[in-house]
Amino acid sequence: MEPIPDVPIGRILGLLEILDDRGGKEDIYRLAGDLKMDMGEVLNLLRGGEILGLLETPGGDVTLLPEGKFVLEAEVNQKKSLVKKKLLSIPLFSYIVHYLEGCEGKRAPKSEIIKILKRLLVNANP
Repeated sequence: MEPIPDVPIGRILGLLEILDDRGGKEDIYRLAGDLKMDMGEVLNLLRGGEILGLLETPGGDVTLLPEGKFVLEAEVNQKKSLVKKKLLSIPLFSYIVHYLEGCEGKRAPKSEIIKILKRLLVNANP
């Protein structure tokens, strides 16, 4: 089970817009320099976009995928729906959402979620 980077979805969508403005492809290092962002932060955004299936990073480049372009061009409510669907396609995220749906008020203590995550991650990486 791969770790999910802690990046806001809005920042990933912003990155997709920048890629679209640049023809759908850019050198990762040039992108980081132009955005004046720490390389670690850029890599986390890229990883988040990859996990969602919106972009890919062949070699030292980042490329906007057709699905990423589709999300960018969607109306606001459709965009929210598409992103929700993408998030629910991530097994770890989906498991936690389904767990919370079964809880009273769809809420659970942070300590309970951490226990679940530890159990899942330990079982996924023996």
